[in-house]
Amino acid sequence: MAGIRRAKGFRSISLRVSSREDKALDRLREREGGLSRSAMIRRLIRIEAKSKSLWDVDDLAARAANAKDALFG
Repeated sequence: MAGIRRAKGFRSISLRVSSREDKALDRLREREGGLSRSAMIRRLIRIEAKSKSLWDVDDLAARAANAKDALFG
């Protein structure tokens, strides 16, 4: 991808959505204060992953907090 600069830690993905999904995404973006499409999709992914306990960062933070409690009470 010569000439395209990516933010560190981010990867590009491409997806297709129906017109109904596209309209729903725009309504969600408006309710969330006008987020960009990318930001809204990332937020939805995080929310769903967290609801299913699939969000790595939270799992790691929880283990660290548990270890701290075990060591220091």
